[in-house]
Amino acid sequence: MPLFVGTQYKKTVDLYFFHASIAELRAYLHLLTPADVKTLYMLKAAGTGLVTTDKLAVKAREDISQSILDTLGSLAFENQVELSKLGSTVIEGGYLKTVLIDLVSLFSKQITIKNGGLIESDNYQEGISGFRLNSDGHADLNDVSVRNYPAKLAANIEVTVGVSGDFLTINEALKFLTGYVPVYEAGGISATVKLKSGFVMEEQVLVKGVNLSWIRIISEDSQVTINRASLVSEMNYELPAFGVEQGGSLPAIDCLFSMDNSVSTSVVGIYANNGGRVIVEVGAGVIDVTDGYGLYVENGSYADALSAKFSNAAIGVLANSASSINFSGGEAKNCFFGVHCLRASSVNAISVDVSNCSDYGFNAVECGKINAHQGEATGAGLFGFRVMTGGLINAYYGNGTLSIPKNSLRSEGIIFQ
Repeated sequence: MPLFVGTQYKKTVDLYFFHASIAELRAYLHLLTPADVKTLYMLKAAGTGLVTTDKLAVKAREDISQSILDTLGSLAFENQVELSKLGSTVIEGGYLKTVLIDLVSLFSKQITIKNGGLIESDNYQEGISGFRLNSDGHADLNDVSVRNYPAKLAANIEVTVGVSGDFLTINEALKFLTGYVPVYEAGGISATVKLKSGFVMEEQVLVKGVNLSWIRIISEDSQVTINRASLVSEMNYELPAFGVEQGGSLPAIDCLFSMDNSVSTSVVGIYANNGGRVIVEVGAGVIDVTDGYGLYVENGSYADALSAKFSNAAIGVLANSASSINFSGGEAKNCFFGVHCLRASSVNAISVDVSNCSDYGFNAVECGKINAHQGEATGAGLFGFRVMTGGLINAYYGNGTLSIPKNSLRSEGIIFQ
């Protein structure tokens, strides 16, 4: 029986001609499988032949295209181009329907993946390179770097810490807030961590090279307890509740903390090292740091602690190795040393109360300089104002005993009064 291609033969008459050009003809003795169809398109990519359908009805072309798409799935880009030529493009007003769009740039407010669809990079190879995002939410990332840029903080924000708060720890709250980047606004933008009533600090806040001064820590209670036994991680050999180094800045401390005596370990309330910076607001601070330091800054660090409180410590306030503290109006009473300044450091301690210290109220050593104008250093066990190895103290209108005669330059240093 003869084989007719491109027409229907009936009684020596050709009917229903196929309106297209045929460049290549193949015959199969079985129904084509998906693999067969894919092979055909691979052959086409190699330039072995082409069947055009430019004269087929639109509906027929769509049916053919969808059938092949369902069968082949994802092809190489060159084959997708050829496959798209089987389809059609519809443009009606703002509506566009087509098979393949090759773009340099795409600007869109929203991209929706249809059920069963996907988005993938041109170099995607499963388990090797590129990425693929499926409509079912599955993401396959191979050798892909994902950057998560923080959101801009353009309005005030407050989070709470405690059993009934937004977070259980201060560190969790700080991690959340640092997911934002504060932007400039006239009058400033505040980010606040509020410690709920009854909160006990059983953690350390240790900052390295990060500026957190735009965050402020406050409390519902007038005083917050620090669990001394929880201070186990060292910063430059110290054990601080709040510590900062490498040019970083602590959150501003705007509440009063009290160190408990759960253990006898020597600790530090607030510590700054290696260019670290800290702000302690009026009436805030850390008290009761027996066997330790209330505020300790060293190695080029700085603390702004106007009218802050660091009483009942081994050393209330200590500035070491070219560091500086602004402590005017503050309190460091009932300590061994109230204010201790050494090694070319300076402390501005106008009207500071260091009364009833067991050794020295104000102590300047090794070119340390203290401005203790109107300082209260009465009740000291040894001297209210003491200099040694080139120290300098301004004690004008101050109250307390002197370690050397006033206004007399000696090897120990000088005390002006």
